[in-house]
Amino acid sequence: MEFARNVLSDNVRILKSQVSKTAYQGVAIAIASIILATLGVSLYQTGGITLDSIVKAQSENYGLWVLDSIPFVFGFWGQYSSSIIAYQAGAMIFDQTHELRAHAESMEKQANYSATHDIATDLPNRVLFYDRVEQAILSAGKQNKLLS
Repeated sequence: MEFARNVLSDNVRILKSQVSKTAYQGVAIAIASIILATLGVSLYQTGGITLDSIVKAQSENYGLWVLDSIPFVFGFWGQYSSSIIAYQAGAMIFDQTHELRAHAESMEKQANYSATHDIATDLPNRVLFYDRVEQAILSAGKQNKLLS
């Protein structure tokens, strides 16, 4: 069971890193949006884009203040979502692997049964008979008994 827990943990870590990449892209898009919005407000308020007009736009426009917090929201939300999604995906993979192993074991048992029993009558066949005779001979030999 420890092995399964380690595999699940590794799967979650890998999936989390893949989803985190998307969260980082969201943060980058939010930062680009802030820059573009700040430049747009600066241009609209002062008619030009200078360092003073950018500082003025950031200090006077409440909408930009809200927009400034968006990268943090995206980052936290993205990391939280990535953890949840990665754990759920890892659990699904673990469950499906367990189901497939159980199915493979069932199919193996069925194949072994089919190899030793007649399909039409469901009675033991010659292969099983020879196997049982061989086991009886070996057992009698080990116990120094006669086989009748």
